[in-house]
Order: sequence, then C-alpha cells, then structure tokens
Amino acid sequence: MAYLVFPPEFVPEISTVVNWVMSFTPLISYGSTVFSIRKRRSSKGFAIDICSTMLMSATFRIFYYFNDPFEITLLRQCFVMIFIQVILLYNALKFRPQESIKLERYDGHWEDLHDDFIRANSTKIRSDIDQYCRDEYDGRIVFRRIILGSLRVLFNNWGRNLMLLGIFFLKLIGEVLRLFDGHYMRPLRFWQWQASRKYWYFLAFLVATLSVLQYYLHEKEHFGIILGSISFLIESSLPLPQIMLFRRIQTVQNFKTILLLSWLAGDLTKISYLLYGTNNVGMIFIVAAVFQMSLNLVITYLFFKYKRMDWKREQGLLPMSTPKEESSLENLNEIALRDMGSSGMEASSDERIPIRRTSSPLPNIRSGQETMQDLSMSPLRTSGSLFENIRAVSIPAPLQFADSNRNWIPEPVAKIRSRSSTIDEHRTISTSRRSITSTSDSLRDD
Repeated sequence: MAYLVFPPEFVPEISTVVNWVMSFTPLISYGSTVFSIRKRRSSKGFAIDICSTMLMSATFRIFYYFNDPFEITLLRQCFVMIFIQVILLYNALKFRPQESIKLERYDGHWEDLHDDFIRANSTKIRSDIDQYCRDEYDGRIVFRRIILGSLRVLFNNWGRNLMLLGIFFLKLIGEVLRLFDGHYMRPLRFWQWQASRKYWYFLAFLVATLSVLQYYLHEKEHFGIILGSISFLIESSLPLPQIMLFRRIQTVQNFKTILLLSWLAGDLTKISYLLYGTNNVGMIFIVAAVFQMSLNLVITYLFFKYKRMDWKREQGLLPMSTPKEESSLENLNEIALRDMGSSGMEASSDERIPIRRTSSPLPNIRSGQETMQDLSMSPLRTSGSLFENIRAVSIPAPLQFADSNRNWIPEPVAKIRSRSSTIDEHRTISTSRRSITSTSDSLRDD
C-alpha cells in the first residue's frame, strides 16, 4: 500500500499560518465596511475619525519599527491597515452625507461656573479684604494677608467649592471628549474639512515630517519610545468617535458586526501579548490597552442596543422619524400657505385642518366617488394654472407629497381658493367634485 507523504519542509507551521492570517485581518474587518458604504451609497453611521486614528497609529508604528524592530507580522499588518484605510477613507469622503459638513460650536458654559464660584465666595473674600486693608501694614504684608484670608474663606466654604471643583473637572472632561465628536467644530476643523484633498495633504505632511525627524533623530533611543507611545495612545482612542456617533444618530448602519469582533479580538490579543508575550513593556502600554478594551465594551453595549432599535423600526414598532423631524411637520401647513400665496392662490388661516400623520403609501388614483377618498396631492406641487377654473374645492382626505429623498410624508389639506371669478360661488359641492375628478385624470395621464 502506497502512502502520500509530504516532506516536512513543505508543511507550513501553524504559527506561520496564524501570522499571515493576522496580517490580513484588516482587509476582512474594514473591507466589509467599504462594501456596505458603496452599497448604501452613504457613509452615515460610520465615524470617519476611525480612518484618521488607524492611519496615524499605523504610520507612527512603522517609524517606530526602524528604531526598535518588533515582530514582522505586526509590521505587515501596519502596511495592510494603511492600504485598506486609504480605500475606506476615499469611499467615506465620496459618499459623505451633507449633514456631516454642518458643524456646531461647542459651548461648555464656563461663564456659568465662573459666576457660581464668584457668587459663592465674593462676599466673604471682600469683607476679609476690607478688614486687612484697614490695618496699617506695608503693601507686601497686606498683600500676603489678603491672600491668606482669601484661602481661609475658600477653605471655610469647602463644601460649595468642592462641588464647583467637581463640576470644573466634568466640564474639562467634556471639552476633551467633544474633540472626538465629529458633530462639533474642532480647532482648525481638524479632520472635518469640506475639501477631500486636505485629508490627503495632511497624511502626506505627516509622513514627510516623520521622515525628516527619523533622519535626524534615528540614533536617539527616546525618540523611538516616543513614537511607540504616541502610536499606542492614538490607537487606544479608536472607539471614542464611534461611541459619540452611536449616541447621536442612534443607529448602527454601515457599522458591521465583523468590525466589532475584530476590535474585541485585537484587544484580547494585545493585552495577552503585553502581559505574557514580552517582559520589557511599560505600564503606559498596558493602561492604554485596558482603556481601549473598556471603550470597546461600551461600543458592544451600544451596538446591540441600537441594533435592536433598528430592528424595531423595520418591524414598525418604533417611529421611523426622530422627534425633531416630526416636529418639523407641524410647519408644513404654513409652508403650503406661503407657496399658495406665491402661486396666485389664497387660503385663510382659520380654515386649516390638523395634521394627521400616516405611514401608508400614496394611493392609486381612481375615478368616480373613490377619487375623493383616495386622491393624494399637495399644494406644494400644484400651480395656479391647474386650478384656474376652480373657485373653491374642499378635500377631506390628508394629502401626501414626495420630498427630495422620495419619502412619502403626510401634508395637511386646506380649502384651496384661486383668483378666478368665472365660476359662481353658489355652485354645489358636487360640481367641485366633478372638477377635481377631471383634474386627477389629467394628472394621471401626464
């Protein structure tokens, strides 16, 4: 009996296979996000700051390799990461939603905290200053006693000041976190530029700067440590932009499950390597890895929370629009009245009817008596010439119209009046119904 035997040199080791798989894992995790963005033709739900975090972290790590070489597998992974992040950034910018360009200025309300602090201590401090100033001392002693008296007042009022100090640190943390929120304007609008070319200019400038520093400082041991520390610190902040985005839009569109799994697996691998794979590691690296792991656990919770909300929206258990969008529907009647006035039609404000929201699609236009029950039109899409022979028409059914995104939304119906005086005001409502029926037939033919 013959046996097929492979020579040992042709049998790959398990570690070699695992190393090559680890090198190309970014193609799978982030490649699925690229396909999702191209399929939806929108990068809504994906934090574009992830690209900046991974690109800068991988770039610093590559230059760190030239100063302190590490595993070649991790170096290959850095180049693969840069490759897929460039593709992801290109597609995210190409299909970037317009609302992401509109930024708000963050207001930490520091003036209120300052006013509360002054209000809590100014009276007592002023009385102590007056007391010390009444004594006859030279300027140096008076100044010293004023400072000591003010500190005593702050200490005596420690309860109130301790609370204000806690509020101060909370506001300071908020100022730091808002830098990771793409909704608020950052200094110099970093990574929030409207022109796509600025992103590529920044990456080219970063590579050029690190190349110059590497040429002149490659013999400095501390330079390599600084590069490695910056790389780890930048990568540890990776989940923060996505956490901010999840809490704002409350949806997980364009964020794939495999990306979350790759983050969690990467954290476990990194912590295991730092604790058991090497002996020469600083505490800052372990703290950064644990911090990133904790943030990824927060993302995991938010992911399943908003994924369940997305499922409920698809099943009709939750409203499809946000409260802000629904409140904007209340102004549609006013918009319709203004547009009718500009097109030569008029309607009195006391003849408006309440808005009734509905999720039903636009019904088919049929002839006969069913037309008045199912016809859906909008004053925003009509003109004065279309109703030039109608004096007064009353339509009891709610009108609907399609917006720029082809979404059908409800619109209230008011009594439509034209300037034409050719029809007598004493005609019956049956005549008006026959007129609107003929008008609907013409609309269907068009």
